[in-house]
Amino acid sequence: MGDSLTKLPEILPTLSGVDLFLHDSLHHYEHMMREFELVWPFLKQEGFILADDIFIKHHSAVRDFADQNGEQFKSYLQLGLIRKMRNANGPA
Repeated sequence: MGDSLTKLPEILPTLSGVDLFLHDSLHHYEHMMREFELVWPFLKQEGFILADDIFIKHHSAVRDFADQNGEQFKSYLQLGLIRKMRNANGPA
């Protein structure tokens, strides 16, 4: 257990890549964006970032992060979704 912004930099380099990342921690815009920034280089091609409660919390972090990375944002109920489709550096 611990702060995701401290734990993710420790854990991510030990993995062979990430297929699916589910954000369900602190729902502050800056915190969400930082988590996504940390995970993105390790997210496999066609992998997913999901975030819950995006409309309840009125956050645009998922949409903004998708836009910044040239990806599409989709939403399903209270989930925000980004699928990594563009060719990017990182584990494949």
